[in-house]
Amino acid sequence: MLSVLAFSLALSSAFQADSIQQAIKLAERQTQRAPRDPQGFVALGDAYARRMPDGRFRAIEAYRTAVRLAPNDPLPPYRIARMGLWLGGDDGERIAREGLERVITLDPLYEDAWELWLTVYRNSGTRRKMVARLAPHRDVPLIKARMAQLLIEEEDYANADRLLDSALATDSLRPEWLALRAQSAFEAGDTARGNVYYQRALVQAGTDSSDFLWHQAIGIATPAELRAWPGVAVPLKGAWLASFWARRTPNLFAGINTRVAEHFARLRYARKNFPLLHPLVSYHRNALARALNLEPSIGERAFNMRCEVYKELPPSWGLHVQLPGVSSREEVSRTSMGGLSHLTPEELDDVKAAVRTAAKTGTPIPPRLQRMIGGDPSAAFSPTIYVALGFDLREVDSAAVRVGYNLATGLDDRGLMYLRFGPPGKLVLGGDNSADPQCASNELERWRYAEWGEVRFSRPSAFSKGLRTTPEMVFRPMNERQFEAMKLGLTRDATSQTAPLEFGVWTAQFRNAVDPGLGDVVVVTTRGEIAAALVADTARSQNVEQGVSGQVTISAPPARYALLVNARDADTLGRQTLSLRMRDFGNGPAISDLLIGSPWNSENVDRHTMLDHLRRDLTFRSGESVRVFAELYGLRDSPAGIAYRATYRLLKTDNPARDIAREDWRQLGALTFEFDRAGPGVGKTGQIETIVVEPRYLERGTYLLRLEVVDNTASQPVTYALVLLVDAAGHERARTLSDAAGQFVLLAPSPGTYRVRILRIGFKSFESPAMQLEAGERRYRAALPDVVMELPAVTVEAEKRCRTRPGEGEPVAALLEQAQTVLRVTEMAVERRLFRFRSALLERSLDADLRQTAERGDTSNGFSAWPFGSLSPDTLVQNGFVQEGPAGPTYYSPDAAVFFSDAFLDTHCFRVEKDASDSTLIGLRFEPVRKRKLPDITGVLWLDRASSELRRLEYGYTGLEGWVPAQLIGGWIDFRRLPNGAPLIAAWQIRAPIPLQSGQRRKLYGFKEREGRVINVFTADGHPVTLPN
Repeated sequence: MLSVLAFSLALSSAFQADSIQQAIKLAERQTQRAPRDPQGFVALGDAYARRMPDGRFRAIEAYRTAVRLAPNDPLPPYRIARMGLWLGGDDGERIAREGLERVITLDPLYEDAWELWLTVYRNSGTRRKMVARLAPHRDVPLIKARMAQLLIEEEDYANADRLLDSALATDSLRPEWLALRAQSAFEAGDTARGNVYYQRALVQAGTDSSDFLWHQAIGIATPAELRAWPGVAVPLKGAWLASFWARRTPNLFAGINTRVAEHFARLRYARKNFPLLHPLVSYHRNALARALNLEPSIGERAFNMRCEVYKELPPSWGLHVQLPGVSSREEVSRTSMGGLSHLTPEELDDVKAAVRTAAKTGTPIPPRLQRMIGGDPSAAFSPTIYVALGFDLREVDSAAVRVGYNLATGLDDRGLMYLRFGPPGKLVLGGDNSADPQCASNELERWRYAEWGEVRFSRPSAFSKGLRTTPEMVFRPMNERQFEAMKLGLTRDATSQTAPLEFGVWTAQFRNAVDPGLGDVVVVTTRGEIAAALVADTARSQNVEQGVSGQVTISAPPARYALLVNARDADTLGRQTLSLRMRDFGNGPAISDLLIGSPWNSENVDRHTMLDHLRRDLTFRSGESVRVFAELYGLRDSPAGIAYRATYRLLKTDNPARDIAREDWRQLGALTFEFDRAGPGVGKTGQIETIVVEPRYLERGTYLLRLEVVDNTASQPVTYALVLLVDAAGHERARTLSDAAGQFVLLAPSPGTYRVRILRIGFKSFESPAMQLEAGERRYRAALPDVVMELPAVTVEAEKRCRTRPGEGEPVAALLEQAQTVLRVTEMAVERRLFRFRSALLERSLDADLRQTAERGDTSNGFSAWPFGSLSPDTLVQNGFVQEGPAGPTYYSPDAAVFFSDAFLDTHCFRVEKDASDSTLIGLRFEPVRKRKLPDITGVLWLDRASSELRRLEYGYTGLEGWVPAQLIGGWIDFRRLPNGAPLIAAWQIRAPIPLQSGQRRKLYGFKEREGRVINVFTADGHPVTLPN
């Protein structure tokens, strides 16, 4: 007889060699020689489990034999459970439950048996039985918490609280238990106690290794939040979740966020009324099965046509013409074929036969049928009912359209909708056609929300005669309005507390007078009292500021925020959420936003007084004067004081969105007011700039106002500017970077006529007059006007047009110039080794579902470098950004040189893009021209609208092989500027797929992800440099 060790070694060797048949033979021989040895049957089951799907039942049979032989060993039933989970479906669920419940009875802490049991369907009976199984082990605090979780689902809150209080007595900082205690209190209606426990849980969220707090909230997360959570640093998880809830505060005037309590109250109802009944069916676990079930079946369309589109049955005229139901594979193309296009081939044959019979017998053809034959569109059924066939769920970037989301919440799609939006205003069961008894079906529900529209749910398996296998109530839109409502249900959420008050909001930003590192944002509503707060992504929200006059000022450091604004008029509430980036005024030249108000009879003009005279709705009556107020920062202070020129341009417009994007208003007839100002220096405080526009300049209409300021004092060095030497033909002949003193050296390749072109971040480019250079040295000095680059607004036309090599004056050209300037300056700083960096580096391995399997961290010290290695732009354009090599495909990332190379500019087009979540950013989208067939890159360069600084480069790939999930790969680079003006690559990430070769085919094995972040910056000689926020 083989020894146990020899058998184990032989079996392991067979598995490693992928010789499954040999492993089966070895295991069968062992079970024959030792029929009472349970380990032999476990090994036999493992061997058959490797031969799937054929071996699934033999594997289960072997594991069950092992259970009989070793009834107290949790391993065999655990293997049975794993096989049931693999099989899926209702049968697999039954097998999985059988195994898991036996495992937990034997050892409630065995492997991940508890987590797996939570994924199978459970009702009141199974929960109570599981509590009884766990009860003998209740001395273990973790078991108490698990029992409490089930009792909460049973709404037995008193007993759940006793168990949780006992567990917390042993570890009062355990975030999962605190969160469960909060959930129990919220669901029981004890909001105050729930808030106390939940805040304690958030403080400890950094130790929540199971992400329990996140799973409590995931059901209402937006697509952006779903993408962001995996990248949240562990110490910031609590603050991030606090921000998550703060952005959903229903009423800022209330002083407490009731949205958390509302969420758990909804969860309680949804869990009870809309549970996921069949969690192991393939629809929830297999992407292909989900895709195959997305398109409505023949029976579903027939029901929709019969019961929802038509209010009454059409007359039959004695002809055998059935109600329309699409059953042909050509149904999509037939939706535009005229009056008979709605009929199936069989129905069409019936119509043709009826027409032939009518022609032979001389009986008249019914007028309705004549119009259909003649193609009268009025008789055709609306093709919009087939619009669902064209819906592309990939545009809805949410986990709710991907496998696993229902499993994460334990709810069907009705439950998700209820969790996000609460109960509908009206629930309709079945179709509208009350004349047809077949339309009275509880397999179809339509939820009607006054604000969001109608959301349609149905059980596809009930209508499809086996063609669709989905047994759950799922989102099932059959027209465009239902589809849009479904998208809301997948991507947004809302409180049930109404806020019908309509009001406008505008903001103005200033530098904080006490702390220059902070900014002040003035928030103004056009009516009512105001309550406002700033909420950052990974920081707890600023205190809510309230004002009865409709304006508040909030101070905060430069960052991106959600600006929550509530207005209240009497008892009526209004609510808005805006995206806001707090400007970094720094120590350089800057202009605040403008304030508009009524003038007053006093020489005292400051911000506080101006705020007292604001015109909230920005509307003035005929004959009124208008005071304009701004603050200027960073003016050069010479011994004689400050001196600058202020230019106001006032443009009457009938299209503000169009005209605000135009750079030059002079040709549009704008009124211009210019003033040369001089006075004593103001130090670090802002210089007040104000005028009063008299009524004679203000005809009735809508106006845009722009302020430009040029510092007239002695110039200061222009540091870290890109300096180009351009010949008479306009070709670049040399380049360099000005140093910290504003000095530079350019060497002309030969005598001739040249110009000096200077590119500065945030300013318009400067070009010198032509100069004749002879042999020898020549010094060049120029005073550069500080004309700030104003980036264009995003218009519909600008968003739609994708242009190669955009011409001067086009909005996209200004964006491209600024992006290229930052990239070129960054490239030169890297080449010159101006700074040393200490950086944190991470390398992660991910599986095909983006679950982390390995991580390795390190730090590096050295000179700056572009984070991604790349090839020359010409090579990339010629051969593609993904190139095959001996070790497989290599994914090349773009470096700085790519974006201003002729090869790239000739093969890619550019268009303006807005950031839906942040109005302070403006994007320059790049994508390959349509004729490009090679693997290429597409992405967005995001610029700060106020400073014109490049903030972020995001890119992905196009033209990839089918096995590559293009939406999951690519990378990004975050850019910042140091206080001395030099650009900085602050952070970066790249993710590439790992293929698994199977013969001549590839499939996705996983991903490799690399990430870096700058920790410290030093000059080349070792002096520390302050990092920007």
